[in-house]
Amino acid sequence: MRLVHAPIKVALKHDALVFPGKHLGMFPDRYVIEGSIDHRIMTTTPEQHLARAEELIELGRQNLPLLEAQDRTEAARTIDTDTSREEEGETGRQEFGAGASSQPD
Repeated sequence: MRLVHAPIKVALKHDALVFPGKHLGMFPDRYVIEGSIDHRIMTTTPEQHLARAEELIELGRQNLPLLEAQDRTEAARTIDTDTSREEEGETGRQEFGAGASSQPD
């Protein structure tokens, strides 16, 4: 059995070299808009990422009591609204049943 070596196409060689280069960041991405979130992530260091994450966590801790108070207020408002709707529905049904006949003419 004789092996025949077919020449490797130039396109395959090119792709085989370009893919690792892109993965290693050797070629700049031309479609990243300066000032976009992608650009900011690419141009900041891991230490800056960690510092920003810590800032956001602290901001969340500061705002958590406000969010919980807002949730309690909305829950109380929903309960009040549901109760008043039930009361209105009962009186509405009583008035409808008392004044109108349910049999067709």
